[in-house]
Amino acid sequence: MKKFLVLILFVVSIVATGWAINDYATSGEQVVEIPLKSQTGSVNSLSLDPSMSPARAFLKVRYEVILRDMSNDVYLYDLEIKDPAGTALISEKHTHTVKQDDKGSSTEKSTTRHILGTFDVADRGVYSFDWSVRPKKGKVKEISFELRRNVEGLNIPLLVFAALCFLLGWIVLLSARRNRRSG
Repeated sequence: MKKFLVLILFVVSIVATGWAINDYATSGEQVVEIPLKSQTGSVNSLSLDPSMSPARAFLKVRYEVILRDMSNDVYLYDLEIKDPAGTALISEKHTHTVKQDDKGSSTEKSTTRHILGTFDVADRGVYSFDWSVRPKKGKVKEISFELRRNVEGLNIPLLVFAALCFLLGWIVLLSARRNRRSG
């Protein structure tokens, strides 16, 4: 009976966490998706207004990499979103790394959707973004930029519930083992 309870608590924890993260990444309405034709550039044509707040930006990269090491730096991305006055709202620089698995192919073809950040649209006007995606050990096949409006924040109560289920699962599991040893 305790094994079943532990399993249920862990599954509920995983499902609740996944649900919260999915809601965070897909909330709101997509306003724009721009295919980026080069690995570096600028777009100065994002017409936004305060009714879109808060907005969340994403960078989607399709890549291919031959996994030679345990940790493989596939590409480095650098992106900055600016308001009409030229003030940086989001500035993100990150290296996408893929770890080699002991099983399977040594080549990975995948698409990663990076959440760049959330910002308030304070003023009506034309916003801009500059990007750079530099391949390291991988080949970048396709890049696109996505912006969603009226997004929701992370559901903290659901994540707390998930953490409590996970913790309770461990407590039940450890108490069952302790009772088995002493009994």
